[in-house]
Amino acid sequence: MIASNGKIIRPDCVILGSEKNILFDYKTGTPELAHEKQILEYKNNLEVMVNKPVEAYLVYTENAQLKKVN
Repeated sequence: MIASNGKIIRPDCVILGSEKNILFDYKTGTPELAHEKQILEYKNNLEVMVNKPVEAYLVYTENAQLKKVN
């Protein structure tokens, strides 16, 4: 869970490392800009909380697509 402006947000998977953290958010269907906005919100808030770089990825399960989001 990540606290964001008084609300709790829940990415699907967070891997905490000693030098960086990695976020994964799993989606079905086709890629949408809203998915990128959502995971960027997770990424930005987690970076503030842990003071470490965060890599963010969207995983589209229906077509096995992995997309890095910056």
